[in-house]
Amino acid sequence: MNDSVPFLLFKVAFNAPINVSNPMTIPPKTVTVKCPQCQQIYIDWYVAPVGVQSANAHQPSTVCSQCGHRSVLSELSEHNGVFQQAVKP
Repeated sequence: MNDSVPFLLFKVAFNAPINVSNPMTIPPKTVTVKCPQCQQIYIDWYVAPVGVQSANAHQPSTVCSQCGHRSVLSELSEHNGVFQQAVKP
């Protein structure tokens, strides 16, 4: 009996042009985040909300890959391309 499991490799091609006026076609983007709890710098995805009636209904968040701390992106500030906790003077 063969213990190996066959697998299939799928290739997905996106040939359609991106229409920025339709939010359904806005691709996700990567964001670099510095965790406020453990200071680990990691990369996560940000997907724009679609079909949300209120800004309070959806607050994009990210989870640290090292410690599991959840941060709301609107509570972080961007400094040199990295979302991080605001530096207090």
